[in-house]
Amino acid sequence: MLNKKQIRFNLKSMAKRMLKGSWKPAVAVLLIPAFVELSFTLLLYATANLLGLAPIFFSWDNFFAASAAQIYTYTRLSALTSLMQTLLLVPIGFGAAAWFLSLIHGEREPVSAVFCWLDSLRRLGKSLLMALLLGLRILGWALLFLLPLCMAFGGFVFHLAQRGIWLLPPSGGVLFYELPGTGQAISPEMLPVVYPQAVLMLLGLAALTLVLGVFFCLVLMRYLPVAYLLNRYPEQPCGALIRQGVHMMKGHLWEGLWLQVSFLGWLIAAGLVSWLLSLPFRFQPGVVASVFTILVFPIPFLFVAAYRSVTNLLFCQYAEDSSRLRDGQAPYAAYPDEEPFPSGWGTSAQGLPDDSPRDTSLPWDPGSSETP
Repeated sequence: MLNKKQIRFNLKSMAKRMLKGSWKPAVAVLLIPAFVELSFTLLLYATANLLGLAPIFFSWDNFFAASAAQIYTYTRLSALTSLMQTLLLVPIGFGAAAWFLSLIHGEREPVSAVFCWLDSLRRLGKSLLMALLLGLRILGWALLFLLPLCMAFGGFVFHLAQRGIWLLPPSGGVLFYELPGTGQAISPEMLPVVYPQAVLMLLGLAALTLVLGVFFCLVLMRYLPVAYLLNRYPEQPCGALIRQGVHMMKGHLWEGLWLQVSFLGWLIAAGLVSWLLSLPFRFQPGVVASVFTILVFPIPFLFVAAYRSVTNLLFCQYAEDSSRLRDGQAPYAAYPDEEPFPSGWGTSAQGLPDDSPRDTSLPWDPGSSETP
């Protein structure tokens, strides 16, 4: 059995091999949501311009200086645009996952397949329902993790306030300290000397934030297979698919998190490439720079996103096969028709049955050639 590092290496190697010759359509698939978002942004701007609300876009001062009627009109317009944008972006996002899943299966679907979840009201409604259920679960976990963090921060502020330390004093500034009973103000630079407990509490609060952030990321890994399962089993109820995804990820949360962290280097490289591409446009007119920022700047990140999407789907397939093995079922890749194991399978060294339709090794198989 390969170790987890080898499996991660093999997953990424297979993803690059699957994307070979398909990088352009893969980036085009990911550009479609960006164009949809850009179109609604331009629509909002054009409508607001007709209503005389365009300056609100550019400055918070203009926003707060606007009349109540203007702000109310702009808020309604922005909410309506956001709702319409969500109704399109959610099914398109699941459609992008469907396109990448077909690529994994060796099928070259047209880029228009990204709209597959918009071909009927039933499928559109199911995609929106899945997004709603997933969002409610993530929101619940976020509130659960924010509660102890808010309590710790509130205790920290209260403890400082009792000793004359104010984070936002009425006179302005960021930090103010007054020696009790003297009225003498102390600068923030002297705080570690005068009151070192505040520094220790601040470090503890930062450590608590880091720990809760890591655990929240692990919780998010529970829902990583949602798009994968929705496209593989589109007839199953949304709640059942979410529960199946959580069951699949048991024992694979840290693997999934490390897989996401492994793309950090690629994201840094994409940011560097985008920064280099932006140099010729720094002294161009504002319109040219804006068009570049919207259309050209994200392209290196889209290549990384395509690479990451295929890798994540392969990881979900790996987690599903592991889950089926754990439950005493044959891997999906070996038995797509949901057949159980043959009698006595796994009790001998015979491995997969000879009639298995899978004729190529998967990246997590011990016999896979994709090893470091």
